Amino acid sequence: MGVDQLPERVASPAQSLPHPRSGRPPAFRVAWAILRLPALLAVLFLLRDWIASAVIDPTRVTLLVINVAGTPLARAAFFCAAAAVLAVVCLAAQRLGSVRGYWATLVVTTPLILATFHMTGTSGWLAVVVVAVLMTNLLPDQLYERVLRTPRLRDGAMATGIGIAELLFFRRYLAWAARPWTVPGRGLAALLPAVVLAAGAASVFVSAGALAGIEQALRMPSNARVLARGSFNWIELDVSGQHLFVTGHGVPRLLRLDAVDPAHRVLRSPVETGGAQAFAYDPAAGELYVFNTRTRQLLYLDATTLEQKRAIDLPDLSPGDPWIAVDSRTDTLTIVSEADDETGVPFLVLDRTTGKVRDRRTLDAGNLYLRPDTSRLYLSFFRRRGRLLAYDLQTLSIAADAAAPPRVDRMAFLDADNEILLASPAESRIERFDATTLAPKGHFDAIFGVRVMAIDTVRSILFCGSLVTGEVAAIDLASGRRLGRFYLGPWLRTIQVDPARATAYVSSNGALYELRYDHLR
Repeated sequence: MGVDQLPERVASPAQSLPHPRSGRPPAFRVAWAILRLPALLAVLFLLRDWIASAVIDPTRVTLLVINVAGTPLARAAFFCAAAAVLAVVCLAAQRLGSVRGYWATLVVTTPLILATFHMTGTSGWLAVVVVAVLMTNLLPDQLYERVLRTPRLRDGAMATGIGIAELLFFRRYLAWAARPWTVPGRGLAALLPAVVLAAGAASVFVSAGALAGIEQALRMPSNARVLARGSFNWIELDVSGQHLFVTGHGVPRLLRLDAVDPAHRVLRSPVETGGAQAFAYDPAAGELYVFNTRTRQLLYLDATTLEQKRAIDLPDLSPGDPWIAVDSRTDTLTIVSEADDETGVPFLVLDRTTGKVRDRRTLDAGNLYLRPDTSRLYLSFFRRRGRLLAYDLQTLSIAADAAAPPRVDRMAFLDADNEILLASPAESRIERFDATTLAPKGHFDAIFGVRVMAIDTVRSILFCGSLVTGEVAAIDLASGRRLGRFYLGPWLRTIQVDPARATAYVSSNGALYELRYDHLR
């Protein structure tokens, strides 16, 4: 007799998995069922630093968190739509009987889920996970009992499969925990765990790129707009405020946009810049400096034409995204690699005129900030060390060194208080240090996942962008009061402000934004 020929069980509207015992479920089993998953999550949270460094790829986890937290409303809408479609399909298939209906559901939903993930640019392997979550939770009793043949084996799987039992066999897990209380075996109540869990997994996995436009339509304020689509990193206004220089991993050649009228023709450099993360701009010399990671060359570009003026080979620079700073007072170019691989030299100070190396160090900083009035360079570290350093370009020595929280990001200089501000995404706050001694001066709270900063010195407003939520907050530096909070889009990377036009430009992995703030205050 085949599986589809097995006789259907007679089920009442409140059918439960058969168990001989009656009465109340044991307290220890209920406690174990309720507390074990939160306990596991708590342990994982406490061990997050070790797990991130030794077990999993933190980049993938970070990307997933950013994508989900940056598009919450769009994902909620996607969840509702997915749950509705899955519920209709499952209820219709249930009329064919438990086994035949199960296979009918598999035949209909599998291509539907795969097609949806393909159209949204999401990995097909993630679609397979969603299908697995749906179909294991829908598994009929006849098939389930063929896989786990004895009650002892089934109970053991429910008792020890922490996380797996809840995700893949939620109804049976609930029946095991609540036994001998009844758990519905048919109807919408029985389908609900499968539908909710599968729709939830799909809404978490679906690509943020497919949902960003929906989220922006729902949440982007009227004083913000998208200037361009793409993967952008470092941006900087030219000395006139008329043009915006742009680079990024999705930009094969450095760009110059008209910041006043973006509809004007975009100027592209005639030379490949290799999708560089960053560049340095010297208005006095009229030059841009960018490192092409593919050719391993530091390029000097004319700021007006973006044509190449010179190239210096730097084969020993550590592989990874580099940051660059130019200091006119010492005629130096400093290039610092994030050192994805700990090979080569991550920190080089070059003579700008001759191209010769003045200093080299094993400082794999995650970001740098130059104070041109003092020729002092500040370095923060996102990985491997929790430090903040001040490097003197005149003496080519470390002038100050201070402890800093782990995985800090961008910096800003607050001239009025002689402070270096340091964004701490993990703590959702901005650390304050004396700019001369690097003595800590406390912190002030910012938005969740704060990563990037820029200051309007005319209005004394700090703009900070969240790595996680895709929002930019405007904070009054005098009072610490939040003046506004604006949603732009996921994965914000750089903020540049133009006080003359009360406009902030924000780059991201997805778009380049303009945010007007003349209404603040």
